[in-house]
Amino acid sequence: MIADIHLTLKRHFMKQRYLITAVLLALALSSAAQTPGGVGKPEIWTHDTASVWIASGTGLTYVGVSRVLGSEEQTIWSLGSGKNTTRIQTTNRAADLGHGTFMNYAKDSLPEMRLYSYTTSLGNGNGQTLLIGRTPNAKLPVRNLDGCTEEYVVYNRQLSDVERQRVESCLALKYGISLRSSYLNSPGAVIWNAYANKVYGHRIAGIITDSLSALHIGKGRSCEDGAFLTVYTRKGLDDGQSLLWGDDNGRLAFATSKAYGKWLGRRWSTSATNMAGTEVDLVADSRQLRQIQPLSDGESYYLAVDPTGTGSFSAKTLQYHKADAIAGDSIVFRNIVGGAKDVFTLRAAKDMFTTIEVRQPGEKNGSTGSLDVRVTGGIPPYRMVLCRERLSVFDRTSGDSLQTAEGLAEGKYLLSTTDRKGNVAENEFQISTTGITEIPSDGMTDHDGNIFSNVRISPMPTTDGYVDVQVELGNTAPLDMALYTTGGATVSTRSYAPDSYFATKIYLPSPGVYLLTLRSGKQERTVKLIRK
Repeated sequence: MIADIHLTLKRHFMKQRYLITAVLLALALSSAAQTPGGVGKPEIWTHDTASVWIASGTGLTYVGVSRVLGSEEQTIWSLGSGKNTTRIQTTNRAADLGHGTFMNYAKDSLPEMRLYSYTTSLGNGNGQTLLIGRTPNAKLPVRNLDGCTEEYVVYNRQLSDVERQRVESCLALKYGISLRSSYLNSPGAVIWNAYANKVYGHRIAGIITDSLSALHIGKGRSCEDGAFLTVYTRKGLDDGQSLLWGDDNGRLAFATSKAYGKWLGRRWSTSATNMAGTEVDLVADSRQLRQIQPLSDGESYYLAVDPTGTGSFSAKTLQYHKADAIAGDSIVFRNIVGGAKDVFTLRAAKDMFTTIEVRQPGEKNGSTGSLDVRVTGGIPPYRMVLCRERLSVFDRTSGDSLQTAEGLAEGKYLLSTTDRKGNVAENEFQISTTGITEIPSDGMTDHDGNIFSNVRISPMPTTDGYVDVQVELGNTAPLDMALYTTGGATVSTRSYAPDSYFATKIYLPSPGVYLLTLRSGKQERTVKLIRK
């Protein structure tokens, strides 16, 4: 009986050992199967920048992410034997020195973090050494990389176009880099269509889970300047889910319209894959808003979402989400559920506001226009009064937040909407065969005709001599700054190209009183500065 027990225990432990071995083997195979973009058999995929021996093959493909400092031509990688360099890629060009071929890059303004890609069908004949960020050939007029290489992958063959896009997409998403081409996941499906989103091809970033690529990005943000948004999920994503976004490079400033209200100048488009019902949080960095006071008294930030993906923000279909919190410099929107393709932006408004959509006279509706009105916030019922040149043409009280007025003749209109508590929202617009909804302004930048909308100086007084200066203009114009002593001696001068917002730091060299003169066109403002 004892022998039977020993035999049973032995069989049990053997079974357990085999099970553990099988699990470990499965994990090892699973780990080994993870490759960038799911493209198999790379020669190397690493963060290590030590020299690497590349076996001979049918070609060569390099895809890597480098942080580049400075504007001089620098080495991304080189390939060769000893001091003989046969191939090299720099920040300015790619060259096959063995065959005497070169490809120069366009001299674009690029962020520090960049993705470099190179592929060729020409084999090496025999193995050579890959050097990252340097070349042993002192005769080449290129310096070593001043930054660092974050990650790279090399194949000893030429990848197909689809394979290369998969690898590039993997690394681009990992580091928040914008590509000019479409983004593909490891199965090769398009998760960001570059052609369909060509207007929104700036600061592309995303969140994604793609196991074959070892991608588990739950918090995404572009690495480029002006990356206003961070998007993340608190619950994580399932394998195959992704959400990518990019912007239209519009201004990070609110423009006020008497017809449409106060809207941010930048818009974003999204591309979601298998994200139905998945909630994300969105955080905007208010420090990047190119305005001194983005919000007026009583206003809040709203996320405006156009679920049609057209960017029309139709009053009948658009969705609003009021900011859940403003924590320091962060504007937080929580639990946002998007569609497969949304266009969104920010709006600044009071607790009750209206959104209008004007349809101007045209061939289909004859000589009259029409108006859709949506009320957001407030307490129903709502009374909507529409006047044309002070004569009422529409007066309705209803608990319905969406109303339509039709048969509107040409002219200037004022819409007043009042809720049960007496909150009022107004919209001024015109019906015109010109198709222009906005009523032409008188050309003044503000009520006084002063181009200087706002000027902020801090700290004041200063103790260390450094002063932050922010200037907001009523329209786009050049700006000159001149710092003087009270005796009229010039301390420093600066000139800026046309813009509507300027932020800089100036230095007061010694304790005393100074005068800072701001000039734009024929207008001027002088501010007193003090260093203790």
